[in-house]
Amino acid sequence: MNVKIAKPLVLFLLILGSTTMPLLAHEDEKLQDSTKQETSKTINVDEVLPEGSGIPGTASSIFAPYSEFPNLHPMVVHFPIVLLLLALLAQFIGLFGFRPQLSWFTLLLLLGGFVGALLASQVFHPHTTGLPEKIKEILETHEYYANLTTWLAGTAFVFKAISHFTKRKTWAEVIIFLLITGSAVSVSLAAHLGSQMVYIEEVGPGGNYIEQHDE
Repeated sequence: MNVKIAKPLVLFLLILGSTTMPLLAHEDEKLQDSTKQETSKTINVDEVLPEGSGIPGTASSIFAPYSEFPNLHPMVVHFPIVLLLLALLAQFIGLFGFRPQLSWFTLLLLLGGFVGALLASQVFHPHTTGLPEKIKEILETHEYYANLTTWLAGTAFVFKAISHFTKRKTWAEVIIFLLITGSAVSVSLAAHLGSQMVYIEEVGPGGNYIEQHDE
């Protein structure tokens, strides 16, 4: 280190130490006094700790078994929404600064988004019954955007896999970005209509309009 720089630095540290040491000593004295006062008091553990377990939701009775849910669609559908939106962000960043790790990340996000959309729209799709005509129209539109999301996400994954494992082309990455954008928009529209059916039309809560599991 340069001597001209070292001397002022040492002087600054000495001044800083001389000013902070008394403050630290004073705080230490206050801490010792407060510790003595606290230890002199009798602490009732029952008054401090909450009743039962200290971790919320640890009781097994809190969680309903899966058999009591009319359908598991609400649990599965969040995954493609989050994963496809993250894939869109990752692909957008990759257009301006390509990194192999980021490409892998985008590819895996697309795979998860596609599989999640496939499961949500096909495997865990709720079967409705007794829907009024207005809600039927909403449901059909919701299913259209859900299926569109699946196809766009799957196509984007295939294109991304080809681009990732072969020589990368900028124009191909732009097409992939557009495909992911389409899937992100369609999954957002599907989510909007799904929320509309649940919170406005009350399809689902309490099993309304949903076929129940066989006993």
